[in-house]
Amino acid sequence: ITKALEHIKSVYSRIDILVNNAGVIGNPDASIMQASVKGTLETIQVNALGPMKIIQQVLPLMLSHNYGRIVNISSISGSIGNMLHDQLYREFPECEYRISKCALNMVTVAFEDYIRPGGIRDPPPSTPPSPITTESNKPIRPNILINAACPGFAKTRMGGENAEITAEEAADTPVWLATLPDDGPSGKFWRYRKELEW
Repeated sequence: ITKALEHIKSVYSRIDILVNNAGVIGNPDASIMQASVKGTLETIQVNALGPMKIIQQVLPLMLSHNYGRIVNISSISGSIGNMLHDQLYREFPECEYRISKCALNMVTVAFEDYIRPGGIRDPPPSTPPSPITTESNKPIRPNILINAACPGFAKTRMGGENAEITAEEAADTPVWLATLPDDGPSGKFWRYRKELEW
């Protein structure tokens, strides 16, 4: 990550859009009683901690240019509110995957809170980014938007040929979020351009 970021800085000097799309499914058949600690940790490492580390590296560069759009590719499988009435859960428990995507959703919300004025920042002696202020000396939000998106059940290597939508259709919401105008939403969870409950 560090080497890639150094290359981008030297060639382009900035990063405007970050889409965290890497993901693994873990054991799709594992219920909570069958999920292994090892498998769950490995899935969380890729699906949640990987994006967290990348955002930690990229966000300061976005803040320095006061522009950024971050999209974390999540899943409705990680929605706590959806889980209790999700028939798909009975067919595909995929508990390791669900836990990892729930963690990714929290990563999204935590960074949203970090970005917004009055959010939780680094404690001393670390120095948080200097807030952007107006003439009235009130902090304003940096022009950085972060959202999570469920692309849907798509015909990809993970989804397989029997999935519901094409990869191109699945890309619609992430691309929309990556190109939001300055007054666009942030800190939300989306599927097919409609907001989901966390």
